[in-house]
Amino acid sequence: MINEVLLVEDLLNGKGVNKQCMYQHCYLMSKYFLQQGLDPSEVREKIFSWATSQKIFLNVREINVNQIIYRASHDKVRLRENTAVMISSRDIEEIKKKFDNPKVRKVALAFLCYAKAAANSDNEFDVSLLAFSNWLHLSYSSVRMTYLSEIIFLGYLKKVTMSNKKIHAWDSKVKSNMQRFKFLVNFKNVGEHQLIDNNIDALYDECFN
Repeated sequence: MINEVLLVEDLLNGKGVNKQCMYQHCYLMSKYFLQQGLDPSEVREKIFSWATSQKIFLNVREINVNQIIYRASHDKVRLRENTAVMISSRDIEEIKKKFDNPKVRKVALAFLCYAKAAANSDNEFDVSLLAFSNWLHLSYSSVRMTYLSEIIFLGYLKKVTMSNKKIHAWDSKVKSNMQRFKFLVNFKNVGEHQLIDNNIDALYDECFN
């Protein structure tokens, strides 16, 4: 999730595949192959070959692969790869101060890691909650309805309305899954603990157990 190149390579090896996240999977794979110099037709072949290997049927009414590749080809931001994300004792204490439930703490820690890697100068970032939940090995409904609600209620972050101007008409999956958040707690990408290879469970154990 933080190291997007590693995430794609895991997906290509059948790790972390979730049929609910096909839009995000195909989009990241499209960027990955385009960055390697493949043309759109070759990218399409790679994605469908991968889907066949995973026994996944890409229904055009739900996942329009050609349009996903088109959108990825116009995204000039390269996939994240070697972004160091550090967690400090101050970060840990802030989470402990606000939250008691271990799963809520894990979600808060993951949001903090994502913000340190992807937030803009206003501490805002866009994330697919489906892909985010898949990364945490937690159900989407629990993250969206329970854990996130508590995190917002306690003033750790807030939801921000996204502008529809940047979303193509065909991107209904983006409209429904991508959300923008703003961190309300000051943070710096420093600390004694580091997220390694997207392993949020190992980082959580190191910080809270």
